[in-house]
Amino acid sequence: MVSGNLVLIADGKETKLPPGSFFALTGKEPHAARCEGAEDCVMFVDARGPWDVVPEKAAARKSRQAGSF
Repeated sequence: MVSGNLVLIADGKETKLPPGSFFALTGKEPHAARCEGAEDCVMFVDARGPWDVVPEKAAARKSRQAGSF
């Protein structure tokens, strides 16, 4: 985190990430995040290799189209 206070939710656990902290996720790991406080959250992303962002609603729609729920 460059600035702001991010809360990362993964595996049902909330982790607070203040400036100077970092996190890593594996491919397709479901997660959510929110910015807490009055300051905007600014983060640096280092992605080595191809990656994508799949919004939750789009992921659910793709699962239904594929026949899995």
